[in-house]
Amino acid sequence: MKVPIDGVQLHVVRAGNGSAVVLLHGFPLSHFIWESQIEMLASTSHVIAPDLRGMGESTAPPGPYLMESIASDVAGLLDALDIKRAAIIGHSMGGYAALAFFRMFRERVTGLGLICSRVDADLPEVAKGRLELADRLEREGMEPAVDAYVQRLLPPSASDALKAQVTGLIRAQKPQGAAAMLRGAALRTSSEDRVDDLDVPVLLVCGERDTISPPEVNRHIAARIQNSELIVIKRSAHLPMLEAPNILSDALKGFLNRPGNFPV
Repeated sequence: MKVPIDGVQLHVVRAGNGSAVVLLHGFPLSHFIWESQIEMLASTSHVIAPDLRGMGESTAPPGPYLMESIASDVAGLLDALDIKRAAIIGHSMGGYAALAFFRMFRERVTGLGLICSRVDADLPEVAKGRLELADRLEREGMEPAVDAYVQRLLPPSASDALKAQVTGLIRAQKPQGAAAMLRGAALRTSSEDRVDDLDVPVLLVCGERDTISPPEVNRHIAARIQNSELIVIKRSAHLPMLEAPNILSDALKGFLNRPGNFPV
């Protein structure tokens, strides 16, 4: 379905009934990464999986796409669906947007999931690299993103089929939308000083072989959050929803259905 939000047509997949959970994909991907999780979580939850602005089948307005803009899109989506509160689960860059949503709409968050994500801002050299890649995408199309991301997202042991799947997802993105998302990510502020304010249940998941959001980074974050749980998935890198779909689905389902996590 398409939902108009602030001049953007968001493509949204919905499934199931129950308490609402929003799945925010990472970059440069789309809601398709969550297919296994949508199917499993729909047995007990109302699952909402949008393509973020500029990504997947959503339209691509002019950028940059600040994380606060994406958070506002999510709030508008919940309003359009008449949902007051939801658990917000974000993968990688989707986690940055989930943190922005918590800062802006705390009263609407029942729980937070950070999947292979971070709370700090980009180092200057990382931000510079994002901006340079954004310029290349606008000139050359999505192929530079394939070169930049497939090897970073997946471990060397990934199957050819999985590499081909991720390559296809990246190539399917709109260069102008991907460039706008990169520029917004480069501009994001750190949430490091807000970690202690996370007063909802928080699930952190990372892959044992993730070099973007490594286990030691997640352990540092988890130690600062009173009501948090950290799961490190063995032999997985930055895409556990594709590398270890059943393990991640079980982790999310356990988190969302754990007694006491989400009091009515």
